[in-house]
Amino acid sequence: MNKNIQIIEVTLVNSTPIVRGTFGAGLTAFEAVPFQWGGKMLMKVSADGLDRGTRVAIGIKSKAALRMASLALPVAVPKRVKKVEAAPVVAVPDYGSMDVKTLRAACKEKGIKGYSDLKKVDLVVRLLA
Repeated sequence: MNKNIQIIEVTLVNSTPIVRGTFGAGLTAFEAVPFQWGGKMLMKVSADGLDRGTRVAIGIKSKAALRMASLALPVAVPKRVKKVEAAPVVAVPDYGSMDVKTLRAACKEKGIKGYSDLKKVDLVVRLLA
């Protein structure tokens, strides 16, 4: 449906972009200003006698006019900080306190080859690698 939307001017007032124009057969004036809704930046359209579809169409045209005028919408700032999940803590066995026989058994469980002739220090290094 053609809403006959015409953008007249794009200006900055106190570093806020404002889009002015007309719509409809009677050329009713409107003004669109960006605002944050949740995590999005939308255009708040002010005019008399607007239905929802016309508001959306004017908002889309207004955003396009801002891009054409090389003006960017303000960046939407998330209202809630997303929680970062902590990585699970993996317990590393204390190989230094184990005897050589236990270290060789641990090497066998991990599938490490060539451990049978190694000293305790070398077994610990191989297990931690």
